[in-house]
Amino acid sequence: MKRYIKLYKVYLNNSFKILKMSTANFVIGFIAFLAIQVSALLFLKVTFGRIPSVNGYNFYQVLFVYGFSQIPRGLDHLYSDYLWIFSRQSVVKGEVDRYLVRPVSPYFQVICERVQFDALGEIFVGVVITLYAITGIDFPNPLISLILSFVYLITGCIIYTSIKTICASLAFWMKKSMNILRSVYGLSDLTKYPLSIYPPVVRGFFTYLIPFGVVAAIPSELIFSSTLFNMTTVTIISVATIFTLLASIIWKKGVRSYESAGN
Repeated sequence: MKRYIKLYKVYLNNSFKILKMSTANFVIGFIAFLAIQVSALLFLKVTFGRIPSVNGYNFYQVLFVYGFSQIPRGLDHLYSDYLWIFSRQSVVKGEVDRYLVRPVSPYFQVICERVQFDALGEIFVGVVITLYAITGIDFPNPLISLILSFVYLITGCIIYTSIKTICASLAFWMKKSMNILRSVYGLSDLTKYPLSIYPPVVRGFFTYLIPFGVVAAIPSELIFSSTLFNMTTVTIISVATIFTLLASIIWKKGVRSYESAGN
């Protein structure tokens, strides 16, 4: 473990060096992301100016789901962004070879390849929106809701990274899987709002098949009610565990089936 921590620090230092050389890109990316979020928030504000609630959710609760969903997505973006590049070029260009000849986990190397500091803007916006939303929500037990928030941030990160890993791993067989990753990842935008606005089939899809709904929408219901444990809790933990195992199995099978670019 100590060895991996030291290695991660080395990769992190390299990412900081890259950041120093591209500060302007970071600032531009942050401003662009902020503009997109402001437009989305204005849409919510206008909508709730005409409709006081949507399926039992008031403006602040919908805002909480929206902001809370941004945080695990941003954290995943921060530490696993290189999976996008992996899905596009690493297999087809034979770049996986260098991961396999080193006495370190190939997956660890891919994850550490780049820290995407642009994600800090996404995390910042998510935190600000969530904190503002909290001011309009009456939690039965604020302390329990706070603890639940941290727990579900972790499960949310796990789900995002697992889905991204599964999609990126398909590149071992398809050579490039970025289009699949982009398509699947894009579905997460639909789960920034309460799942109750969708038909049962769609809710099931976002709970069990592509479980982005388990990142924020479903956990938010437990946070609002300060519910420590019920069957929904079991569902969230089970989905996070299953997708972690699936990601691990598919990645390992992909590594074993990998053929160098020279073959």
